[in-house]
Amino acid sequence: MKEQIELMKQWCNDHYEQGADTMVECWSDTDFAELFTTHDGQPRTTEQAWEALRAVASVYAERQADARNSAF
Repeated sequence: MKEQIELMKQWCNDHYEQGADTMVECWSDTDFAELFTTHDGQPRTTEQAWEALRAVASVYAERQADARNSAF
């Protein structure tokens, strides 16, 4: 899992402007590790963890866009 977390952190750096900035600036390895389990403690596959990561970044990106658009 440690290797996947490092890859996820790199992905977040690469997608900083697309919603991953919060993960780069605020998330610890523990937060990334939590992507590998569901809210009820069931394990996720690596693919599912990556899907969750991208989904979270997408939500952050949408919220940031909404904030920018409503500021004017």
